[in-house]
Amino acid sequence: MASDQSFVDFIVEQIDITEEIRYKKMFGEYAIYVNNKVVALICDNSLFIKPTKSGREFIGDVVEAPPYPGAKNSFLIEAEVEDVEWLSELVNLTYNELPEPKPKKKKAFKQPPSKYQPRGLAILYEDQDIIVVDKTNGLLTISTDRIKDKTAHFLLN
Repeated sequence: MASDQSFVDFIVEQIDITEEIRYKKMFGEYAIYVNNKVVALICDNSLFIKPTKSGREFIGDVVEAPPYPGAKNSFLIEAEVEDVEWLSELVNLTYNELPEPKPKKKKAFKQPPSKYQPRGLAILYEDQDIIVVDKTNGLLTISTDRIKDKTAHFLLN
């Protein structure tokens, strides 16, 4: 069962800290971010805080459960979601203890070897969204009723 937007909004409103708080929907469930760190998950209208040493000490009698099948255990927070000060302190402790996220590496574009470039076309630029080609004079861009296979579109597919 997916989490309700109203529950997510309630949890975010309960967290009263100076850092930026946001959430992101993922597969019907939600991740709660403080700045760029994921500190909690909301799954099936339940709050799961990432486990940390300081969080464990703060909570005391910890209830651990996986937020979804196959996941690592997290701290399951139930009745305490109503207590703004308590929840805010737990989120702040968790945020401070979690490491900074690793920067994402950008994939460098590699020009395909010339043996893979279609005749009559020079690929000038290509990424996941666009391709720029230099086609020879006389090569059709798209097919017509008479010419189906000698086109730039055919050569690129």
